[in-house]
Amino acid sequence: MVVDTTLYDLLGVEPEASQSQIKKAYHKKSLECHPDKNPHRQEEASKEFQTLNHAFEILNDDQQRATYDQVGEEGMRPGGGGGGMDADMDDIFASMFGGMGGMGGMDGMGMGGGGGGGGRRRARRERKQAPATTLNYTVTLEDLYMGRETHFQVSHDIFCPTCQGSGAKPGLKAQECVECSGSGSKTKLQSMGNGYVRQMYVDCTSCKGVGMRVRERDRCKRCKGSQTVKAKAKLDVKIFPGMRDGQKLVFREQADCVPGCKKPGHMILTLKLRKHDSIQVNNNDLLTEAIITLSESLLGLNRTVFTHLDGRSIRIETKKGEVIRPGDVCVLRGEGIPGYLSARTGDLYIKWNIEFPPDDWLSGIDALKLSGLLPPKRSDPAKNHTLVDGKVSQKVTSTKGRLDEFGSHSLPPLEDPEPDSDDEEGGGNGCIIV
Repeated sequence: MVVDTTLYDLLGVEPEASQSQIKKAYHKKSLECHPDKNPHRQEEASKEFQTLNHAFEILNDDQQRATYDQVGEEGMRPGGGGGGMDADMDDIFASMFGGMGGMGGMDGMGMGGGGGGGGRRRARRERKQAPATTLNYTVTLEDLYMGRETHFQVSHDIFCPTCQGSGAKPGLKAQECVECSGSGSKTKLQSMGNGYVRQMYVDCTSCKGVGMRVRERDRCKRCKGSQTVKAKAKLDVKIFPGMRDGQKLVFREQADCVPGCKKPGHMILTLKLRKHDSIQVNNNDLLTEAIITLSESLLGLNRTVFTHLDGRSIRIETKKGEVIRPGDVCVLRGEGIPGYLSARTGDLYIKWNIEFPPDDWLSGIDALKLSGLLPPKRSDPAKNHTLVDGKVSQKVTSTKGRLDEFGSHSLPPLEDPEPDSDDEEGGGNGCIIV
């Protein structure tokens, strides 16, 4: 359980954020509050910038971040919580010497007075907000192109309405956890090597980090002392045209209520695009393929070749004399995914595939007349005078093949040469083929 979310709040990320998300948020925030970007409020911006760097320095280091999650920023400071020496050292001595009232006559050495209880007790901290819940929501390319509104229900935890989230029967209340003395955490010493130890805080397993615990006989009959019950929440999801795969929709305080947290967490829906059968998408641009006949590629095209995502028929007319070759691409500006917020509207790219006629299509056609209409055939290349031994061109018979057969003939593996072997014939400096 994270006891302090202040540094996460400064960067605008959740405590569960990954390192890449933290770095991305830091770069964005640092650009916004950099003193050079705010000439009219440089002094204030400079303080904000330093605070932001401090937060990033801690959260970007795995070890410092883990410590911060356990003890908060105050607990990381030397002498945090008052008393003279580092609070961690006070607790270490307390765990070593038990209830010695701050070690009696050692007050002058700054060992922390206050008497009784075996050292300083760490105060229980209540988190402001429960962790966020992230769900994947599958959308189609049509949804991102035209937009869509939908509604669905999700199951989440709410504070028990019978006991108002206390976990106890009416008229009763939770008691301070005896295992952690109400702090919600326990101390754990970790060896750092060279005789050094570090104190870490871990959630109390008895009260699950809350610091309060309801006795079994006092527990609420509805929630059985868990403080929460299951309920249904209705989410109204509105997908705007131009939203993208991976975009997040945040529903504030629609996730689970968690004991020890004042507010429910946020529900985050991450849009996941389902692959389209015939259209590819890259940023806001679309790419599809269309098949045309050989006559259309040579004589011109004027027909519907594509049905758009919103059901519109896209008709293409080419200029007279314009030849469309296999693999050619045309672009329709502004026919891609609409722009969302500051993004521009994308384009639609169409890649042409030519459908050639079957082998016997010339039967019944005057091939000579057709040949006169088509571009002339190519002639043989000029005679190659470098041929030796009187060799001339050779006529061979071709058959249809497949490119996936290319390189399919297997060969025996090559053996490694052993030039130092005395058993090889030839000897000397001759070449040995193995």
